Amino acid sequence: TDPDDEDGQEQHDEWLSHHVSLTDLAEDFTGEMIMVGGSIVERMQGQRYGNQEDHEFGDLYEWYLTRIGGNDFDAIMLGMWDDRISNVLWRMQNGEIPQNTNPSVWWLQTGEFDYNLDGCSKEVILMGIIGIVEEIRSKKPYAKIVVNSMLPHLHLDDEKVDNEKADVDEPTEAEEWKDMTWINKRLECYTVTHHETTFFNATQVFMARDQVNVDKDLVDGLFPSYFGARKWYEAIVDFVEKLGIVDFTGEKQLP
Repeated sequence: TDPDDEDGQEQHDEWLSHHVSLTDLAEDFTGEMIMVGGSIVERMQGQRYGNQEDHEFGDLYEWYLTRIGGNDFDAIMLGMWDDRISNVLWRMQNGEIPQNTNPSVWWLQTGEFDYNLDGCSKEVILMGIIGIVEEIRSKKPYAKIVVNSMLPHLHLDDEKVDNEKADVDEPTEAEEWKDMTWINKRLECYTVTHHETTFFNATQVFMARDQVNVDKDLVDGLFPSYFGARKWYEAIVDFVEKLGIVDFTGEKQLP
């Protein structure tokens, strides 16, 4: 951060403060799963920059991923708004994987903003995500690591990419789909050849019945919509159950 840039310094200080809060949250956690990532992960619990802004999303998170919602397991979300892959990696290297915190599952979801907003290449994104997986593995050799696929987003007619870091031409929908498929297939191949590492294809959750187009009711720009988040949570719960980490019993009515 430029020492003469007061706004930049303030943002940096706020980011570090949020990181410390997430580190404290992780250190106190005794549950079964930790999900790490950037804006999408934080949005999934209705938060932005550590502040609760959307109580409907917060209710979904409690309903599906905590004992408060009547489940047999607890999960926490270590997500920070606007974080890119490099930010997530730095956080994992600097306190958000505490030595004495040992959930059964670490769930990683990141990469979309690096691609859609910063124009990073598919190769850079692939290696960045693998780098985070290997950082988690180095600290938690016996945990299960789930790598979530990169999620699709809608190209809105009035969508403008606000990018101050680089002069980026936004990819067409076809180009984006091709690149994300390339990344997801290689992430899946990586997990197949690495111990206790699993790929979760969440992309299909957000597709229309034709499995070709994104379902506009499930995606809100770069983020899952409320209904998309609910479907994603349901798929996550089913997937974790199949991992054999926790036993889910009974049926619940949707919130």
